[in-house]
Amino acid sequence: MNTSTALSGVIGRIARLPDTPFEEIKSLWQQLFATPMRTHNRVYLERRIAYRMQEIDFAQREPAVLERNKVRIDALLERTKPKRAGASWSSWCRGRYSPENSEARYIG
Repeated sequence: MNTSTALSGVIGRIARLPDTPFEEIKSLWQQLFATPMRTHNRVYLERRIAYRMQEIDFAQREPAVLERNKVRIDALLERTKPKRAGASWSSWCRGRYSPENSEARYIG
């Protein structure tokens, strides 16, 4: 059995990355990320390209899972919004310290 026919899909493309010429690695990076490479470390680039290929493949094969996750994430974000206007992390922190004390002593 020929190795190239046995490893045809995404897994095959990932398995062939170490043997791919660097010029093709650069081209793949540009296609997958549409940004310039920040490094020329081949191992790093191969790993990122392999991960991105798997992401794209999964998104094409399982769009329902991605949509369910998006709905769940949106619901979590909606539940964690501040309850009153102007509420923020810094205003919450200010309420956790005693204003009477000149030292900013934690009272929680």
